Amino acid sequence: MGDRLEIRPATLRTAAGGADGTAERLTGAVADLRAALEAAGGCWGDDEPGRAFGDGYRPARDAVLARLDGLAEGAASIGPGLVSMADDFDGAEEASTIPGGGS
Repeated sequence: MGDRLEIRPATLRTAAGGADGTAERLTGAVADLRAALEAAGGCWGDDEPGRAFGDGYRPARDAVLARLDGLAEGAASIGPGLVSMADDFDGAEEASTIPGGGS
């Protein structure tokens, strides 16, 4: 019984700030990528090979951007999740009736 799990809510809250910053940078990078791809437009041309390329490129581009949007949304949920976890641990400690259970 020497192993003990110790949760430090303050550390979770600090990590939440770092996660929020990472999520913001990822969201910005996806927006920058989207803007660059839109600025490039249909640079492959409107001849037969260009149309064939565009027909394959556009759905692939849209799928990648949708997945990156989902990744950014998931990353944005990490910080609030860590804060919620810290709040839950604080609440459990306050409600604990076991002597010596606090940190």
